[in-house]
Amino acid sequence: MREKDRTGQVDLSAFYCRRILRIWPLYFSFLGAIFIVLRLVPFITVNMRYFACFALFVGNFVIFRWPPGASLVLSSLWSVCIEEQFYLSWPLVARSLTRNSIGSAGLLVWGVSIMFRAMLSHKGVPAFAFWYDTLAHLDPIACGILLAAIFSGSLPKTEYRWGLIVAGAFLWVCASGAPPFLSYPMSALGSARFCSLR
Repeated sequence: MREKDRTGQVDLSAFYCRRILRIWPLYFSFLGAIFIVLRLVPFITVNMRYFACFALFVGNFVIFRWPPGASLVLSSLWSVCIEEQFYLSWPLVARSLTRNSIGSAGLLVWGVSIMFRAMLSHKGVPAFAFWYDTLAHLDPIACGILLAAIFSGSLPKTEYRWGLIVAGAFLWVCASGAPPFLSYPMSALGSARFCSLR
């Protein structure tokens, strides 16, 4: 958004290069280390489909579909897959939006996520099954979009900060006992309160 304010456009190739250099080295080093360790243990069967899916950043979709077995350790990478899916698609959308419409798009993303979870719950899908689904877990990303659109890189005034801290903690406590339909947006909003102080 700062680049767009400054130049009127977004250099997508530069954006993707920055994201790749920031995330891929550590991600693929971890993936490779786990692969080597599991291959060296003779009595453990490695689910190669898991490695392939996580290497393509779609591993979050297979965690509840295939028994992970020894590849369970890979499941910790599910949120990185969601982030990479977002980073792949969002710049293509954001480069054609104004600052105001980016905020509206953040609200739309959040609404889609809430409705998707409601639909899955209505169909009787267990909470564990949609915990890893990208569309069901867009609340934190939507909050990040809104923070970027509202604050434009600036911090809230000092007199508001304690209120934000209390509100964030309160939302986290409330989210801990709420059903997923409510706990996801509440915990994301609580986190956004703290992120706005950074």
